[in-house]
Amino acid sequence: MVLKKVKDRVFDFPILFNSIRYILVGGKCRLNKEIFDAVKPKEGEKILDVGCGTCEFSELINSKYIGIDLNKSFLKKAK
Repeated sequence: MVLKKVKDRVFDFPILFNSIRYILVGGKCRLNKEIFDAVKPKEGEKILDVGCGTCEFSELINSKYIGIDLNKSFLKKAK
C-alpha cells in the first residue's frame, strides 16, 4: 500500500518521473536514441504516441505528432 502511494505521488510530478526514468535507462540521450532508432520516423509521417507522458519525444520527430496519456499532470506539462 505504501509503495502504491509513492508511485502515485511520483506520477503527480512529471519532472520527477522523467528524472527517475532517465536514471533507470542511463540518461536522456540514450533513451531518445533508442526510441528514435526504434520508430525510424520519416519526414511528413504521422506519429501517434500512446502513453506519451510529457511528450518529450515529440522534439525528436520532424512529423505530425499526436500524444495521448491518461495522466492529466503529464499532459499539462506537455502543453
